Amino acid sequence: MRMSTRGRYGLRAMTELASRHGGPPARLRDIATCQDIPLAYLRELMTALAARGLVRAVRGPKGGYVLTRDPGDVSALDVIEPLEGSIVLVDCTDDPTLCERSSFCVARDLWSELTADLRAKLRATTLSALASRMRG
Repeated sequence: MRMSTRGRYGLRAMTELASRHGGPPARLRDIATCQDIPLAYLRELMTALAARGLVRAVRGPKGGYVLTRDPGDVSALDVIEPLEGSIVLVDCTDDPTLCERSSFCVARDLWSELTADLRAKLRATTLSALASRMRG
């Protein structure tokens, strides 16, 4: 599995918002600059994240984006799945009907275990924890 730019940039943008949590709304241009994300692409990501209720836009001259929840309550998985889709290493772990060998494939068991481990790590990693790493 390879994380796409969409998931990587989305997580970086959300981590930037987490680092600013409690302050004024973050302007897209500032997030884009701090995280080296193309502005047009960031706009698309924020629209998708807003549709999932993870961020909201604040209008006006001092507007921008804010998280809708405390950064300690938002996991990396919460951010990545809406942008990437289901996090799986091999598609048959989500849908066994995709492969006729699913019921007896020992490799599928390994992929399932690794997928569960990956999802657990992403679920356990909060935006707050990532933002604290940014501050060093």
